[in-house]
Amino acid sequence: VVCLALVFPLLLVMRERQSAADKKKKERQQMLQDYPEILSKLTLLLGAGINLRKAIWRIGNDYEKYVKPKEVRKAYEILVEACHEMDRGLGEREVYARMGEKMGLLPYRTLSALLIQHLQKGSRGMEHLLEEEAAKAQEMRQQQARVLGEQASTRLLFPMILMLVVVFVLMLVPAWISFSG
Repeated sequence: VVCLALVFPLLLVMRERQSAADKKKKERQQMLQDYPEILSKLTLLLGAGINLRKAIWRIGNDYEKYVKPKEVRKAYEILVEACHEMDRGLGEREVYARMGEKMGLLPYRTLSALLIQHLQKGSRGMEHLLEEEAAKAQEMRQQQARVLGEQASTRLLFPMILMLVVVFVLMLVPAWISFSG
């Protein structure tokens, strides 16, 4: 009983840490899945002639209108937060730098650097840079889809083996009963 009293709290703490780590991993994976979509929307809006600030605002606004009631997406939440910071009067350069830091993933830091570069140097050549980054993002998305597919097939292996055992039992039990009787 004393051992259980000592071990049980440790197990609870370990379980909480594991669930927090799983949640963080799932959140990061979701952010990586959202990156190509955000980048392609941004590229499309900038290519249509909308300035950077309005393009970011529009992506955030569309998320709040259409996606947020269904599910919360961390990357879009940070983007919406960046829009609100700009509306409160913070400088765009500072907001984009903060946005890259908050997201914490390399692709988003790259995007943040591109946005800051866009502010400093202007829009000349920016479409090309964003298109290249979007192509890299799509490639990354395809690679991630392959990995998820492999994980799914590995997870399905055990249930398939169980079904095979059940089929063998269903076939062998009647045969064994007919031979023994």
